[in-house]
Amino acid sequence: MEKAAKEERKKTVDPFTKKEWYDIKAPKVFKVHDQGTTPITKSSGNRIASEVIKGRQFEVNLCDLSEEMATSKGTNADRKVKLIVDEVNGTELLTNFHGIELTREGVCDMIRKGHSLIEAHCEGTTTDGYKLRIFVIGRSPNKDELFMKEEGDWRRKSSSSARHPDYKNDRKKHAQLKIGYVQMAKIRAIRKKMVEYVYDKITNNSFKDFVTNLITYDYYGREIRKQCRGITPLEHVAIKKVKVISRPKDNVDKVRELHDDSKVDTGKPVHRERKTKNFGGGGKFN
Repeated sequence: MEKAAKEERKKTVDPFTKKEWYDIKAPKVFKVHDQGTTPITKSSGNRIASEVIKGRQFEVNLCDLSEEMATSKGTNADRKVKLIVDEVNGTELLTNFHGIELTREGVCDMIRKGHSLIEAHCEGTTTDGYKLRIFVIGRSPNKDELFMKEEGDWRRKSSSSARHPDYKNDRKKHAQLKIGYVQMAKIRAIRKKMVEYVYDKITNNSFKDFVTNLITYDYYGREIRKQCRGITPLEHVAIKKVKVISRPKDNVDKVRELHDDSKVDTGKPVHRERKTKNFGGGGKFN
């Protein structure tokens, strides 16, 4: 009887009565800024809700960030973006770009029989202090597919290409190409080209400019294909994954700049010469 009385005294409290809701705001580099709401336990004692929620991550499909759901037709649906909360403005969570990755379907689409899969990765720091790690993936054409050179790039042969007025007259411009598995020496050369191009783009651009180009459909993939054309034409190249390894500590102004159209003057990057320390035996430590 006593146990039953105690159970009756216990009141079931809805846990969401202790929650408050915050609006998730994506940076201005994306077309759709409102990305829903998220709950967090209300402030109590020394625990401040607006400070605890900083660092929370959200995973959003790039299709939902680039277009409204009503007009979306699956464009950029093969990539998912990570957003991290860097600043709180009232009930709005100002997020920052924290990474991008191909979906499982996008990675599986790259793996096909009769093709060579080429992967590379590198690290670099942007001009405003963000350290990134980039993974690139590429695929060679199949040996049974015919490729033709149009406008300086190799494209798959189609009926429209065969009907080109200069197709029969100029065989060199529309050369047929059969490629299957690529030799290891060429794979190393392609991987080197990939690393050089991506590292150059990271170190010579700001974080905002790099992300803007990154979410543009096939921007870096098209440029990498052009760079590797002299070694072996590639059928498809994509940025498989991007990780933000470290960020500058005083990035509050930079986060607000991503959410505001007005530009914040953060100064120019200072390039310092790296000093080398010489140790015994003629060795160097950079």
